[in-house]
Amino acid sequence: PKYKWVERLLEYQRKMKLLSTYVVGFEERMVYGVMNPSFLQTGTTSGRYSSRAPNWQNLPRDEKRIKACVISRPGKVFVGADFSQLEPRVFAYLSGDEALKAAFNGTDDFYSVIGAAVYDKTDCVPRKDGSPDAFGIKYKKLRDLSKVIALATVYGATSRQLASTTGKSPEETQQDMDNYLNRFPGVKKLMLESHTSAKKDGYVKSLFGRPRRIPQAKNIEADAKHGELPYEMRSLLNLSTNHRVQSTAASIVNRAMINFHKMKEEIVPTARLVTQVHDSLIIECDAEDAETVSVLLQEAMENTTALPGVPLEAKPLIG
Repeated sequence: PKYKWVERLLEYQRKMKLLSTYVVGFEERMVYGVMNPSFLQTGTTSGRYSSRAPNWQNLPRDEKRIKACVISRPGKVFVGADFSQLEPRVFAYLSGDEALKAAFNGTDDFYSVIGAAVYDKTDCVPRKDGSPDAFGIKYKKLRDLSKVIALATVYGATSRQLASTTGKSPEETQQDMDNYLNRFPGVKKLMLESHTSAKKDGYVKSLFGRPRRIPQAKNIEADAKHGELPYEMRSLLNLSTNHRVQSTAASIVNRAMINFHKMKEEIVPTARLVTQVHDSLIIECDAEDAETVSVLLQEAMENTTALPGVPLEAKPLIG
């Protein structure tokens, strides 16, 4: 901040990176105005697709002008849908915790349910309707913290790692994490089950049977306390929980793609699944078929896989 030219130089470098990667780089890869990125079915251990040449799943989030350049062909439109909070829904289901599963009843906000319990706030409701008494309105900062605590704790982050994000001391952050695990015991049960399976068998499986092999975990003593293990050993056990959640979510997306393809072949064969970006699916179709494709896409994403007690949600948009 002492020298204005340094700030401007850094800004210049950021914009040159965007220009070279996402403008010039894309122009050089386009064939007759069409981009054809590659999607790799075996690019990750979880079963999620990855992308390259170019990485179509990593377009800039903050620079809106890049995504604005991605348009459908003449006479076509995009129909896209994004799974709402897919990984939280999966880990709520896998945990079996009734309070977490109930958070997806359609009116509650998942992170407000967690936040109100963790921070013991009884003067609000965990609704997502934007009312003045909603936890997310009265305690917006605490809701943001709840999101960090909810996801990071499941994947094995330590209080010291999270302290820089929460803005609290490691001791205060640990208290929040303990409150979370005590109020929602199913989460702790999910983590312990994953760690036990990894140490006993040397692998864990997703809900659909996809294995993640962690043979080194068999060297960890069965009764060893997680927090006292060396970093490398903790990381192995953290992978076991991570895989069960992320791989299950990946299979839900992949199964939805397959089912959509089967359904559209009979009704709208000209519609094409052109992009998968993490939990989003994007279809290109004729403008007059957009409403039909929307119905098929929502049906495929919400009902191909059932997680009893935890409904899946994916609302299509046309653009």
